[in-house]
Amino acid sequence: MKKIAYMDDLYVNENFRHMGIAKKLYSEAESRAIQMGAERLDLIVWEFNEVAKKFYESLGMKTQRYIFEKNCK
Repeated sequence: MKKIAYMDDLYVNENFRHMGIAKKLYSEAESRAIQMGAERLDLIVWEFNEVAKKFYESLGMKTQRYIFEKNCK
């Protein structure tokens, strides 16, 4: 069984963006995942969030799967 680390949220207040904080937070999460023996780090990004998708892709992350939804009402 693979050990997988999951990042729930990575958020930087707008007043502190473009200062390298998100990269440092991500790097720390990745380091901790490795220390815990995880083989993979997973996270979810909303489809509309192009900035976040580009950010994670710049760090070497790849799209793994798509989650579909449909409102039933």
